[in-house]
Amino acid sequence: MIISYEEIKNLLPHRKPFLFLDKCEIIEVGKQGIGYRKFLHEEFFFKGHFPGRPIVPGVILVEALAQTAGIVVAKGFKNQDKKS
Repeated sequence: MIISYEEIKNLLPHRKPFLFLDKCEIIEVGKQGIGYRKFLHEEFFFKGHFPGRPIVPGVILVEALAQTAGIVVAKGFKNQDKKS
């Protein structure tokens, strides 16, 4: 199941510029998913990391992973609420 950007905003409290996912694919609700994000030239961290050789900082990648995990888990909670 694909979770859209709008649904991500319903599941997580994060907002731009600190929301690092465009969509999320849930492989197994509550257990496994894949987060997707296209980083653009305008991203705030590219100006200093590193000029002329932009690299997404590791801490941003870890945050994107954490946000993906948050969506996978939150979607599982939403599904449990519907069953109750």
